[in-house]
Amino acid sequence: MEGYRIRDEKQNVPLQAFVCDEAEGAGADPLDFGTLMDEVQEEAHEVQKQETETTTKEGEMGTTREILNELAKLQSIDAVCLVARDGFLLDSIARTGIDTEMIGAIASSGFGASESMGRQLDKGSMTISMIEFDRGPVMLSPIGDSAFLVIVADKEANLGMIRLKLKKHSSELELAAAI
Repeated sequence: MEGYRIRDEKQNVPLQAFVCDEAEGAGADPLDFGTLMDEVQEEAHEVQKQETETTTKEGEMGTTREILNELAKLQSIDAVCLVARDGFLLDSIARTGIDTEMIGAIASSGFGASESMGRQLDKGSMTISMIEFDRGPVMLSPIGDSAFLVIVADKEANLGMIRLKLKKHSSELELAAAI
């Protein structure tokens, strides 16, 4: 994203920067367009290099799907869903027979309620919210400012390991999903 910002700023350089004012140009050498083109090409190459480096770093982290797969590999996990705050399902991995669209829609109200409770009790930003049911927990964790992760697990799930993996992968997931 930084590379795009730099490229945009360089593309928005006023035309006046490249044109000699008649008053300034009096007695000066005419503008050398060959040199100017070389400079522009060097700048474009530098921006492209920065974009490639950013892509490589993100590529090492993995795609959204790869990160969700890593979380779904944990023992006793039924579903892992990346959900927009409005309840729209962005991506998911689930066992057969689980309606991930429904999970996203239902979880968005629970997520909003959990965040609101934390604010009202002056507890700061939510990191993980867990709702425990007879047949297992549902964990909610914010991913950036516009999404959250839902993990639906069985009763036998190792909650400590889930929390550890969530902390490890949440920032990677935010970058991979460009949230």
